[in-house]
Amino acid sequence: MKTIIKLAIALALANAAVRAGLVAMAYYQLKDAAQQEVTWGGRIAPAELATHVLEKAAELDVPLEADGVAASRNEDVTVISVAYTQPVELFPAFIYPVIYPVDLEFEVQARTMTGLK
Repeated sequence: MKTIIKLAIALALANAAVRAGLVAMAYYQLKDAAQQEVTWGGRIAPAELATHVLEKAAELDVPLEADGVAASRNEDVTVISVAYTQPVELFPAFIYPVIYPVDLEFEVQARTMTGLK
């Protein structure tokens, strides 16, 4: 009987770890995608950068709303902010809300071909 209880507890803990790990993996994938958009999207309008991040969030099944993404550019500095709350069912009937803020600020140098001969 003790073995069955220990096995049930171990399975419940493994289940919680896997579910939390999947949510964390989606967070880091979204953060990486936002960083890639900011890094390589130097000529793209900030509103379009935000749209690309929303599309990636939908692809990753991240509950990100349009008002949770803000992108702006001031000369050579591009800033994108993403905030959302991901509910995680760690144990049966126990849902824990995890709040993920992502603030990325990158300085993007404008590259031109002038001066090359």
